[in-house]
Amino acid sequence: MINRRLMDTLEERNVFGQHQAAFRKGRQTLDTLASIESYGKNAIATKKHAEFLFLDIEKAYDRTWRRLILEGLAKARIGGHMASFCSRFLEDRRFRVHFNGEVSSLKVLQNGVPQGSVLAVTFFLLAIDSIRQYIDRDVFLELFADDITLGVSDVNVRRARQKLQTVVNAIARWSKETGFKVAISKTAAMHVCFKRFHAKKQPTLKLENQEVEFVGSHKVLGVWLDYRLSFKRHLAKTKAECRRGLNLMRCLGKTKFGADRVTMIHLIRATLLPKLLYGIPITSGAGESEYMKLAPVYHEAIRLATGAYRSSPIDSILADSGLLPFNFLVDEHLILYSTRQLARNRINRNYPVALRARTTATKLNVNMSQVIVADAPAPNDWVLKRGTCRADRFGCEPPAVQRAVFRQTVGELYPNHAQIFTDGSLNETGGVGCGVYSSSTSRSITLPSQLTIFSAEAYAILEAIELAKRNPHQTVIFSDSFVTLSNSAGSQHTVILTVMKKRTS
Repeated sequence: MINRRLMDTLEERNVFGQHQAAFRKGRQTLDTLASIESYGKNAIATKKHAEFLFLDIEKAYDRTWRRLILEGLAKARIGGHMASFCSRFLEDRRFRVHFNGEVSSLKVLQNGVPQGSVLAVTFFLLAIDSIRQYIDRDVFLELFADDITLGVSDVNVRRARQKLQTVVNAIARWSKETGFKVAISKTAAMHVCFKRFHAKKQPTLKLENQEVEFVGSHKVLGVWLDYRLSFKRHLAKTKAECRRGLNLMRCLGKTKFGADRVTMIHLIRATLLPKLLYGIPITSGAGESEYMKLAPVYHEAIRLATGAYRSSPIDSILADSGLLPFNFLVDEHLILYSTRQLARNRINRNYPVALRARTTATKLNVNMSQVIVADAPAPNDWVLKRGTCRADRFGCEPPAVQRAVFRQTVGELYPNHAQIFTDGSLNETGGVGCGVYSSSTSRSITLPSQLTIFSAEAYAILEAIELAKRNPHQTVIFSDSFVTLSNSAGSQHTVILTVMKKRTS
């Protein structure tokens, strides 16, 4: 409970900005990878040279200074009982080691966050965020917990290297003043452009008088990046790893003692597809001819699960197994990721992944221009000051009795309120719409056919709130969707987030 309130307050005050993607609602590793891809490919498109620095922090959680955490809380204007609790939570931490039946004496934990605690990651994010004070605004910076990526670009390759050396000097100063230690042997740099050997002709990069290695490819958050951001190496490695994983299915799929067909298909969904499709919204930038090289592994797994012959047509085994074609899965993941992150304002509409999603959506006749953006996270229950939400149901009485009970309840609770009624609808042809009705206004709205009835009901409530704001009197809004009302707290649905925000404005 304490960590939730602390984290929500930090999010409300935008303490971490857009740079940190770890341990935050609605954010994931793909956000960091999408930013890296966008920065690198924009540099290539504008004929610039981009240089990335991938930092590795040695024992990051154990080396976190408590002073940094308390300073981060103070800068975020966290005071009172919350600041007092956090300070006492960190002080006088002790530990002992149990090994081979023997227990060591108690030792005082001078630095570090108490790992295993829900507060540990939040405290660490506050401490690691101090790096932003040492980095200029024009330097590319992305963090995922202790995975730090920095980048610079310039039309002149030598100036780009000089800019990166300036960033490295700032990192050395940050490391000295905050206690974080950079593992230079695991830190790598990468030059991104179409001319492969530019990096080797430039001056070396030095961090604390040690040379930082320049590499042609580097693994970041599970995805291999290369000097052209083509993702070909990542797809090749993924294919090889997943092909080795098919041996497990061969062992489990024996005809005499193996698993049944349903279990084997569940195994594909649980073990193979997460590996094949991890990062696919980003790695699909390699092109269809490259990512479709993963499809044979997918098809072979389906054959093992269903017992189909090698000569069986692919369309037949897909229909028999009930699984989607691989290119459909790629399109689905690409569009879902882009629409969700665009709706939450996590990625830019000009990011390569968003442009690819728009092209794919156009091919599938999906209109992505109608994505609703939640301009701010919903407030939490303890900060809701205006508006209340009731979810009353009137049992199984006859309709006439229900109407009489409803009118009596409304008359007792809201005698002087203006009344607005909302409803969402989904017809047999797939059309989606919603309606808003009051004594002075009635409005019907046609919505995109891809929306669910839940979204339609939520959108009707959103329109009713906008109508209520223009009414000088107190207003009560009625909805017949119990699911929409009961799932409002803590929901990440874009329309619900907007509804919750407007309830308090």
